[in-house]
Amino acid sequence: MYKVNDSSYQSSAIFSGLKAMTTYTFMVKATNRAGNSSLANISVITGEAKPVTGPRVEEPTTNGSCVYVSWSPPSSQDANGKIIGYRHRCTNRTAWSETVSTLLEDCGYKAGQSVTCEIQANTTKGFGPSATVSTIIPCTELPKPQFNIASFKNTSASLIIILEVRYVVYLFLAYLISYV
Repeated sequence: MYKVNDSSYQSSAIFSGLKAMTTYTFMVKATNRAGNSSLANISVITGEAKPVTGPRVEEPTTNGSCVYVSWSPPSSQDANGKIIGYRHRCTNRTAWSETVSTLLEDCGYKAGQSVTCEIQANTTKGFGPSATVSTIIPCTELPKPQFNIASFKNTSASLIIILEVRYVVYLFLAYLISYV
């Protein structure tokens, strides 16, 4: 219970630490030497605030040069209001891009490049913290291995071929040697 002791005709009370976008019901009565007033109820919904968490981001997908990220809004208890948009940026960008979409396509990456994207949700009170997701752009076309025949040695019953490998892909190299 909160009490205000004030001899003036206009009393007020400040309640702090309330949660945004929450309905609070207050019961008010006045008391003096003559007794108590009747009880008055008032229900108030607090205003919006910035989101307290970032959007819920899905695992990104990629192709040879692009990253694709999708997300959903923060939970209603963390949104602190109506989400009116988002902003995002990825590794190749320094500036934020704003959108109302929950999908992002960002291109211009090279195979093997690490990409990190940040996404923030927005209410009328501003942007909340970032949700961050990272991935690596995969190699889509593997180069063919290259080699030279360095030397060979033969005897009457066997042949030894020594190869000089110039380029190995993923540490796996198979040889097919045929003879006629």
